[in-house]
Amino acid sequence: YWTGKMPESPEENKLELLTLIFIAINVIAFLVSMLYLDPVTVFETYSFSKSSLLDGNYLTIFSSSFLHLDLPHLFWNMFFLFLFGRVVEKKMGRGAFLLTYFTSMVLGNIFFAFLFPESVAVGASGAVFGLMGAAILTEPFRPILKFAPVPLALIGSIYLFGEVTNAFNLKENVAHIAHVGGMLGGFT
Repeated sequence: YWTGKMPESPEENKLELLTLIFIAINVIAFLVSMLYLDPVTVFETYSFSKSSLLDGNYLTIFSSSFLHLDLPHLFWNMFFLFLFGRVVEKKMGRGAFLLTYFTSMVLGNIFFAFLFPESVAVGASGAVFGLMGAAILTEPFRPILKFAPVPLALIGSIYLFGEVTNAFNLKENVAHIAHVGGMLGGFT
């Protein structure tokens, strides 16, 4: 007879490599754009807007999602990317992580562009909210952190409510509607 804990499956031991790679890419892009390039030129060239899309500059739908305005903007996006990206990558696999990340990035930007055609957007939050949506669907009762027994579904519901109620508010310079679009991408 054997007693004790069952050995972990290889899936449970897998390092969430893509999550860490995307965090690194975002941090490097932030440091390069802020320290080595002219941030104004970078944001003018690579931020996303409806006009950039209509002008055929499709690269901005992706490039904008790797730019952040300041350190708090970067920190919070990377913190939530770490929390939710790990869940999606571990439970759904790397292919689903990539599909969710990029689908949510695109949907978040599209929602934003067509509802705020005169504004520009930067940041990974559309993709991150998509990962949040996918994590909620795959592990709704998983605690947000091991030491914080608050389930993902509750956190996600609170965030989604806040984003929907603020969807048309640009006074804070936060693209709430892009978050909603991103989360819808994660739900699909």
